[in-house]
Amino acid sequence: MALTREHILPGNKPSELKHDPFLGGLFFQFVDDWILSAAEQREDTWQFLLGVRRLPPGCYDFFEAALSVSVAANKLMHMSYRGATVNRSLLEQMNQARAKGDNRAAEKSMKQFFRASYRHGFWQGDLANYRFKSEAERIEFVQLRDEEEGRLCKQHGRNWRTKFKLPSTEEIQSENQASHLMVNGWLRWGFGEPGLCFYSGKALADLLSILLPDPRLNDAEYCKKIRQRLGLKQPFRGKPIVTEARRISGGLIEITCPNKKGPPKHQLSAHNGFSFGRRSYPIYSLSQC
Repeated sequence: MALTREHILPGNKPSELKHDPFLGGLFFQFVDDWILSAAEQREDTWQFLLGVRRLPPGCYDFFEAALSVSVAANKLMHMSYRGATVNRSLLEQMNQARAKGDNRAAEKSMKQFFRASYRHGFWQGDLANYRFKSEAERIEFVQLRDEEEGRLCKQHGRNWRTKFKLPSTEEIQSENQASHLMVNGWLRWGFGEPGLCFYSGKALADLLSILLPDPRLNDAEYCKKIRQRLGLKQPFRGKPIVTEARRISGGLIEITCPNKKGPPKHQLSAHNGFSFGRRSYPIYSLSQC
């Protein structure tokens, strides 16, 4: 049964990223609009774009980074009902077992994942709302759903749904703030500013330690481990674009973007910052020669 699909975060569709002043001029100027439109009609948007030929190497690096956000976002979603942790994912275990030819272990992980997600409200809608690759997959889905429904009714009674509720968005975000902030701001930050994927290890640690009250985030190696466990990839080859982040007056943040051409300094208002939950993080960006 296919239980995964690419998850595109709000504002992260290819066509939306192309209209971002920073990303549009860096990568998407080389990709025609009709190609982006075709990609967005598919469930494997970024995989499709990775298959487009004759684009600059940097485009493929960015598409890989975007695909990694999809994987990480799915992982965070599964963490909401304990289908995964930062260090462990039932779907990853399933895929690894399949790659090794261990069908028994893959089947076990798949059933564990299905049970965890089903009792928290997933997979319970009208079957017409789901896309199945084949009739055999639909039959397998129905069988799993009926088995889990019977098991939960036997253990907890017919009103078992009242005992398993998904946490609110704020509750989910409060549990792994650094992970959520990293995933949501990985490709873009506000409008026209480099996303976190373009930060050096030090700059990323600087920014996260300013925004979140966790002293561990001062350590670049700790932040690197979070990124690696989420599977987030960086698109740049060589030097990162953002090398430093620091707090300045008024609670605002300044990021340093070295550039040999020396572009003019520019600033963003609080309205163009990055929104995360109910909080907004404004950034002043100074590009220095």
